[in-house]
Amino acid sequence: MEDNMTNTDAGIMLWQPIHHAVNQYISTFHSNDVNIQLNFDLKREHISRVIQNAEMIALSIDCDETVRESARLAALLHDAGRFIQFQQYQTYNDEQSEDHAIIALRLIDQNNWLAEIPEELRHPIIKAVEYHNKLAVPKNETAEVMLLSNILRDADKLDILDQAVKEYSLQNKNRNSAFSLDLEPSPMVSKAIAKSLASKKLPSKSDMKTITDFKLVQMAFVYDLHFKLSYSLINKKGILKQLFDTMPKSDQVFELYRKARIHVENQLI
Repeated sequence: MEDNMTNTDAGIMLWQPIHHAVNQYISTFHSNDVNIQLNFDLKREHISRVIQNAEMIALSIDCDETVRESARLAALLHDAGRFIQFQQYQTYNDEQSEDHAIIALRLIDQNNWLAEIPEELRHPIIKAVEYHNKLAVPKNETAEVMLLSNILRDADKLDILDQAVKEYSLQNKNRNSAFSLDLEPSPMVSKAIAKSLASKKLPSKSDMKTITDFKLVQMAFVYDLHFKLSYSLINKKGILKQLFDTMPKSDQVFELYRKARIHVENQLI
């Protein structure tokens, strides 16, 4: 690199080699088992869409080029741990295997994927990957870490919601149990999940017992979004209604759906 190159220039120019290196790693995962290969393919596609979502969100808030490129890198890396997780455990349930964000951090370190990125840019990217699947980003984090983490968390949730609607669609005859973390196909709602949603909080995934719980956790994503574009996309696509239509009809579920829908509408006023 030239001596007069800025840290911002360095971060931007390294997207292509890092993208290539990560894709090379991901391409090593393949299986003759149709179900395992399906899940590898789904994660590859998910990562691509999250990169696109992160770019959209970054552009919507008119942030600088450094933040946009950092958001793309964080999105590229956020689920890198999913492949070895599924290969070893045949599940995406972190509670039954390993925290996939921690696996991703280990891979970043082992493969030196961000070694050429300046520290002041590398640190927020790593933290965004670490926090992307946590209940919340620590409030004492820096503004840079908070912004990048929130972009990634929104980008990830938007794609998960899109895929949930497709997965649970009545037209989908080939359900993927791994998507629902192999949870029990029951209409029951766990008390802890219902309590969190009633309080407009994102529930802990460790409280999930049934697929209905899982769908409610996804519905609760609206309480942990940070950008107007995210709410606008969910509203425009009718995501909550489509998700609600796949759930057991009870007064409890309807009230939780109603509160979530009103919350989205209020963010667009």
